[in-house]
Amino acid sequence: MELIRTLNKLPEKLHGCKKHFGSDDRKKSVIIDIPNEPYNTNKKPISFANSVPVPVLSHSNASSKSSFAISNDILDMLWFKNGPFANYTPKKSTFNLGDTSISIDYQEEPSLIDITKPIDPSGGLLTGAGIGHFPSYAKLTPQQRYTYLNWLTDITKMINIGYVFLFYYGLERHLLFGNMEKAIKIISLLRKHHHNIPFFVYSADASFLAIVKNNRLDLLKYIDFSKSSASIRLFLRASTSRQLAADDIINACHLFGFDDTKYINSQYTLFKSTLEQKLEDAFACKYYPVTSEDINAITSTFAAAISNYSLMPEERFFKLPDLSSSPALRSKIGKILEKTHWQVYATLQQK
Repeated sequence: MELIRTLNKLPEKLHGCKKHFGSDDRKKSVIIDIPNEPYNTNKKPISFANSVPVPVLSHSNASSKSSFAISNDILDMLWFKNGPFANYTPKKSTFNLGDTSISIDYQEEPSLIDITKPIDPSGGLLTGAGIGHFPSYAKLTPQQRYTYLNWLTDITKMINIGYVFLFYYGLERHLLFGNMEKAIKIISLLRKHHHNIPFFVYSADASFLAIVKNNRLDLLKYIDFSKSSASIRLFLRASTSRQLAADDIINACHLFGFDDTKYINSQYTLFKSTLEQKLEDAFACKYYPVTSEDINAITSTFAAAISNYSLMPEERFFKLPDLSSSPALRSKIGKILEKTHWQVYATLQQK
């Protein structure tokens, strides 16, 4: 498999146990620090036409415009259908059917801002209300558009996760076709302020794909991959550090055929410390050292996905080697997890 050969070519930044490498000259673990870089706070006002409010006295002198001071960095990441910031060209496919040429429009980018669509500030901010599954700017109500545009002036503010996904769809398009590096940094900022498991998984998958495709491993530091799918986390650990820590193994335990999570759920600290001791006994270190043999024995792949539903299937879905499909690795880790389980049971019985 080409991806497995690529995996083996990635640099081994960390080395492991003397039992496996035959040396006391071990490199220390590299701690990936997630930089807290502020984005460009210079703001540019953008005006939108308000919808006509219900005719009541308090609105008789209301302005027909609403302005939103959006930072330059965020503005650069937005997709506009029209107006002075228009930057999106609909994708089309043309084919011939006999003597007739037929043009098909691809699905429109869901985050695409149409400045001709009305907004309505009269209802205030609807920050807690959802906007449905698979949101799009075009389908928002005028009040929801006002809420969304107001939030774009400070994307760290708490808001219903649907609005975050709406903005994030556009960032995914930048990961593939635009300013990938800036998109990665803003995704990192969103992940720090909006805690949502599906968002963590999708944003980690998409960021990892963009980083690997563009050979920009230096950008891995911006994404906390401990908040990602178990399969992506395993692949990343195997490809960059060649080691699986206790937390990595526990997080992916079901991938190794271990489904009895009673003590993981109720006695996590004890289970983790016991697992580290089992790893120490087996490998002279508190992690599992991934070997080239483990990687070469991979037999299958796992699918990861980008959430932007306007992208074509070949753009949205991709496959990576499934580390847990390596028979020897799966067997060894499965047995260690089983031993850990029964050791925790024995420990609790002695109390």
